[in-house]
Amino acid sequence: MASLATSKEFFDCGRYRAALNALNEERGIGDSVDAALLRVEILERVGRHGEARALAEQLLRRKVLGAAGKSTCEFVLGRINLDEGDIEKAIGYLQRAEILASESGNRTLLCWRQLWLWHFLANQSAPDATAARFAQLRSSIIRLGNPRLTAASYIFLGKVEAKRGLSQNAEQHTRLGQRVLETAPNVWLEAVAENNHVGLAIMRSDFVAGLDHARRGLDLAQESGAATVIRAALGNFGNLYYMRGEFERAATYFDDAMKAFPVGENAYSGLETLARARLLQDRLDECAGLLDQIDESIRSPNGCRLFVYRHTLLTKAQLLQRREQWGEATLQLDRALELAAQTGDDLLAQRAVLIKADLLQETGDIRGATTILEDVVPRLGTPLDLHAHYERILACALERTGQRGQALTHLARAERLYESVGSVPGSMELDRGWRVATSVASKVRPDSASDDTIDTGAATALQSVCAILVHPNRAELVARELVDLLGATRCTQSLAAVACTREAKQEVLSFTGADLSAHEAAKAETIFIGIDRGRTIELRLHRKDDIDSSATISAFKLLVATIQELQHGRMEREERSTLWPADELPVENGHAVIAGHMRELMMLVQRVARTNIGVLISGESGTGKEIIARAIHDYSDRAQKPFVPVNCASVPRELMESQLFGHRRGAFTGADRDYAGFIRAARDGTLFLDEVGELSLDLQPKLLRFLESGEIAPLGEPAPLTVNVRVLAATNKNLEELVREGKFREDLFYRLNVVPLTIRPLRERRDEIPRLVQHFVDRAAVEFKKGHPTVTEETMERLLLYRWPGNVRQLQHEVQRIVALAEPDSTLLPHMISEEILGALPLLRPIPSGREMAVSLNEKLPSAIARIECELIKVALRDNRGKVDAAAKALGISRKGLYLKRQRLGL
Repeated sequence: MASLATSKEFFDCGRYRAALNALNEERGIGDSVDAALLRVEILERVGRHGEARALAEQLLRRKVLGAAGKSTCEFVLGRINLDEGDIEKAIGYLQRAEILASESGNRTLLCWRQLWLWHFLANQSAPDATAARFAQLRSSIIRLGNPRLTAASYIFLGKVEAKRGLSQNAEQHTRLGQRVLETAPNVWLEAVAENNHVGLAIMRSDFVAGLDHARRGLDLAQESGAATVIRAALGNFGNLYYMRGEFERAATYFDDAMKAFPVGENAYSGLETLARARLLQDRLDECAGLLDQIDESIRSPNGCRLFVYRHTLLTKAQLLQRREQWGEATLQLDRALELAAQTGDDLLAQRAVLIKADLLQETGDIRGATTILEDVVPRLGTPLDLHAHYERILACALERTGQRGQALTHLARAERLYESVGSVPGSMELDRGWRVATSVASKVRPDSASDDTIDTGAATALQSVCAILVHPNRAELVARELVDLLGATRCTQSLAAVACTREAKQEVLSFTGADLSAHEAAKAETIFIGIDRGRTIELRLHRKDDIDSSATISAFKLLVATIQELQHGRMEREERSTLWPADELPVENGHAVIAGHMRELMMLVQRVARTNIGVLISGESGTGKEIIARAIHDYSDRAQKPFVPVNCASVPRELMESQLFGHRRGAFTGADRDYAGFIRAARDGTLFLDEVGELSLDLQPKLLRFLESGEIAPLGEPAPLTVNVRVLAATNKNLEELVREGKFREDLFYRLNVVPLTIRPLRERRDEIPRLVQHFVDRAAVEFKKGHPTVTEETMERLLLYRWPGNVRQLQHEVQRIVALAEPDSTLLPHMISEEILGALPLLRPIPSGREMAVSLNEKLPSAIARIECELIKVALRDNRGKVDAAAKALGISRKGLYLKRQRLGL
């Protein structure tokens, strides 16, 4: 079964093609149920749906198949139906897969099933509809402490957020997922993460970074062999080239994506983008044909709720608008708005409203268009092309009404926005819309074309400031708008926005006034604006030599500083945001967080507290045994009486009897005064014996007698004394084992162990860590006067993945140390965690650069060896320019050996 184990390792690492090759190496294992179940999952991942479906249905007919096996088959059939567009049937399969996984008792399998189902539902439901499901899922994943599941939850969340236009959150969660993958590599998940980054780069208009991510994503996808991810990676290249206006090159990649895997929602996203390209090229019949092809792929009523299909409605509306079929276009937009409300797709809603306003102004209903735009303005933000579209509509509407000066102002701003975005399609739409508007205006008011005065009044200044404040993180846009704003004041001789690369190359983005020589430019006053796409953006100016100009530029610098402060505040707010809110923390008596497993124990504590039976609390050191003991005391009728904790391990054995039972003066050498002892100190209250397993065998009978009779015999006392005390005991040892070894009395064990309470170690109840961390942060902040420090998600993730051998006590001390060393009201970042903890987390070790790679010592041997072999073969082939003989020689193996390894590894 070596090949089955190897194949399973490859599968867990997301290397599906290699997993299938390993599974095929030994035909003898193919008849086993485990091998067949693994094969059905691999076949679905590599896109061989027909074989996967047939095998899954065959396996489901077997009576010997357990709940976990049935869950796998149902899950595969659900994924296949989802790709084929049969949404209702897919949901049925996926829900049955979740139920069967729950019945199997395999919590890891259940979390994977729940994650996939949530991801599907989140893409076609409103955010609130799936928020509770995701919160519950995240809690389950935290309890498991599985790095790959943790990474997948972040990457899937990032994918959903990106589709909803939440670019900063999507970036944060995707990168966090990648950081977690450093400790448990998975090629498939890494490819998905890179594809997320491509989409985010397009939203940022950073096409250089987008192409880098696309190349890495395609390499990882091909290494993985996952058909859907390969298709997505190829489609991402198409999207990038579409944004650059290279439509035919984009079409080639979309065609390759369809060939890679011609079914599923994402297969048609490329067709939708291509349809938009054909619309821009005035190839309307081709656009209509592509949209019809997408419509034909919908196989169920709910199919239109999927992301690509609902966004296709916008392209349909624009096509109908071009054909002047206004009524049909409006129906498509209304349908899009309806779906946007149902799915919580705010980005779709904004785009639909803008297209509707554009349609109204094109039909001459300027008032209707203006009314709609007033509702859109408060939501203008990211992506930037929404704001550009808004400015385009205003420019065209003003031009149609003969207000040429104001129209040119908005036209110039739309041009600046599209230039900042780098969107060639947007610029093409702007050019066409403006040509149509000027054509209509010239027919209605022939003299309007000559009115080319640009409005530079207060209204224009206000609109420029608005554009700047809405997009403070887009440094290039801010710089262009500032040049326009400051240039209108005529307080400078020259003014330019300049972008500087790391290679010291400079690009003038925008300028006004005199064109200065290089010598004069070197003496210009420089104002730093920000960093955009790896370039430093700054303004360079020469002011006029008068008081009013100086005052204006001072006010201008104050505006720039305010913009930068606003950007910093937004970034800090995002950095401080966390999946674990600080409110509604369950606290008992202000000193303990009671949640999860501890909450369950507390419910039992409340039932036994008012009785006088023995309770034995077991658990590792630092798990909170004393908290449980104090809770029993506080919930009991003895709450107003003393609670006396005694650590039996900290008192020398020869002194323990005297300390416990007390003594009279002169009872032994050194007894110079009477001593009541711990038992009498706890009179009418509770005595807590921590680490009771450390009691000596000669003392145990005396404790047993006290538990049975309530009498103690202090040293030197002539007669025993009766004391009313409830005794609670705790241990971090296995007392039953000590009984078998003769180190602990059996009768005493049973007397103490009437109600056993076992506290699980912190690593087995990770879901409590976020609340505990926040609770300890709040307490430490008050103690050290640190204001209100906050914990980032990345810091929390590091704390979640550590094993905490010292349990809650160690966590508390670590948080106290971090807060004590932090600045007041600061953000607690990962590097603040102690070296001892960071050193135990592979994911925080620096990734080797150059010609080195890191291998976790916790990784299974087959997957580690396969990963090393893959990288060595890739480097050898790259160094030798693909020459197999030379690469084999460099690796020290034969040409045939290299061929066999490449075949086995899927290279």
